[in-house]
Amino acid sequence: MSNLQTVATVSRVESRLADRSATLGSNTRILGIRVDDVPRSAIVARVVDAVRQRQRAYVVNANAHLLTVARDLPWLSELYDGADIAFCDGAGVQLAARLLHGRLFHRTTPPEWLPDVAAVLAPEGCTLYWLGGKPGVVERAAESYAGQTGLCSVGCQHGFFDHRAGSEDNARIVRHINETQPDILLINMGMPLQERWLYDHWHLLEVPVAITAGALVDHAAGHVRRPPRWVANLGLEWAVRLAVEPRRLWRRYMLGLPVFGVHILGELAMKKRERKV
Repeated sequence: MSNLQTVATVSRVESRLADRSATLGSNTRILGIRVDDVPRSAIVARVVDAVRQRQRAYVVNANAHLLTVARDLPWLSELYDGADIAFCDGAGVQLAARLLHGRLFHRTTPPEWLPDVAAVLAPEGCTLYWLGGKPGVVERAAESYAGQTGLCSVGCQHGFFDHRAGSEDNARIVRHINETQPDILLINMGMPLQERWLYDHWHLLEVPVAITAGALVDHAAGHVRRPPRWVANLGLEWAVRLAVEPRRLWRRYMLGLPVFGVHILGELAMKKRERKV
């Protein structure tokens, strides 16, 4: 990115941050999990502000897979209730919000709004720590992302370690994160493993901001390419991901999405019965 492009991007993002209309939206519950109706600009503003003010904040996302597995993982509700932002990340959650609450939620993903965060914070010397992904891939992601956005990494750790709370691996990783003092920790271990790691270790971390970023590490490394925005707008990004990684994702989409639909219809029926009482 040229200097002129960088200045223009920062100016555009800073203008959004100054816009008081870019506030956090309302939140509600879908299958027992808090989900915020929040635009991308408000997520960017909150993350930038938390880093600049050295405030403790973590950001999580909710998609159909997460809401489905949350029924068997009660700690997820506690994690999401404690988040600064729990944004909608998926057409399935958008549809559920519309059916259950009559509202079309804003929908986004970390690869869409993190570049705007980088445009503001990279010139200020802020840094990342990448946690998760395959060995070699996470290093390529950190290097590539620094080249693309200017937001450099102070540390990387692949996701193949002993994730159990209290393990020696976890103690070493937390110690390294705190020693390197990143401004933002990106946790890229897939759902719900990344959420569990954050739940177990947030109180031990000394970073201002942590973000569960899922497949961002693979996108940044060029290992997986995101489909065009119009595909996501049609709610078909899941189909593209399934076609690219069928062995890894077939259970989530071919089995998980129908189960999610059944749960949403059950909650909708319950709400209708409650209105009649």
